[in-house]
Amino acid sequence: MPTYSHNEGIVGNVTNPGTMAVGRGASATGGSPARADLAASAAQLREKYDLEKDRLPEAVRYPCDLAVEKIEEEVARDEPERGRLTAAMTYLKTTLTAATGVTTAVAALGKAIDGFFSPTS
Repeated sequence: MPTYSHNEGIVGNVTNPGTMAVGRGASATGGSPARADLAASAAQLREKYDLEKDRLPEAVRYPCDLAVEKIEEEVARDEPERGRLTAAMTYLKTTLTAATGVTTAVAALGKAIDGFFSPTS
């Protein structure tokens, strides 16, 4: 849960006002629930993918391995890029239609990406 204290300056992640504090001695802690959802969805994708990847033909497995790694790398960045996440997710979605557990995780990742990049009200 975010914590705030009285301050007179701006401190925090300006792209996510939920973690901003203003005033002298400003401090802001906490994190975006959307970021947590994005990270959890990427972890779930990895888990499901690892369970099912051995069933994939070798020609498909290697590019899918790269796509999952790309998603993990992008999610770990301070400012993930939606285009990179969406491109890797779309590749997995179209390639892995037969692996139900993975496609379910890809769908959850899609929702998390949308939530992360949606403007906050």
